[in-house]
Amino acid sequence: MNIKITFIAILSLLFIYATCCRDKKDCHYNVYINNNTDKAIYFNLSASYPDTLFYYNPTVEGDICNVNPHKHTNESHNSCVEGYYLQVPKLIYFIYDAQTLETTPWDTVKKKYMILKRYELTLQDLENMNWTVTYP
Repeated sequence: MNIKITFIAILSLLFIYATCCRDKKDCHYNVYINNNTDKAIYFNLSASYPDTLFYYNPTVEGDICNVNPHKHTNESHNSCVEGYYLQVPKLIYFIYDAQTLETTPWDTVKKKYMILKRYELTLQDLENMNWTVTYP
């Protein structure tokens, strides 16, 4: 009997996961990050516009925020990305050189603003970009 309950619980969780985090017309859980360069990059997101400082080192997130050369990844959210735009007019994506982040103290990266690119994106921008941020 316990095996049946466990099986039903696992199946239910899989169903919930498969249906709740899929992008829909008016609700996107994923933003895709493309790296079209020959070097690995890291990215992070700031939803604190107009305060456009970057607060956390994306290397602490490990592979979640790392994109290898000529690869892509998706940044998954627990809720609709559109919801951020109810609080701020823009989301900011920061792109960093992976080697720089892996060899330079975070305080130095912040102090010297050692980013490769900063994207300030409105909801319309992300929609026009098909929910994909491409570097460069």
